[in-house]
Amino acid sequence: MFSNPCRLGEAHREEQLAGQVQRRTRRHRTIFTEEQLDALEELFLQNQYPDVNTREKLAQHTHLREERVEVYI
Repeated sequence: MFSNPCRLGEAHREEQLAGQVQRRTRRHRTIFTEEQLDALEELFLQNQYPDVNTREKLAQHTHLREERVEVYI
């Protein structure tokens, strides 16, 4: 009729561990400098859909990873 208290404790610990794992997988947000934002906005005004070569050049120029030079709609 009553649940085993040891088993309830295990379930609680498993929930806590699952919550910690979820927190660890959260992606780090990039904080852009004013210069980086200006360069990204300037490129967007010229071309809203830059190709991979253009994104790579801008990434090198702004010291960002190419994945951070993204196309937003």
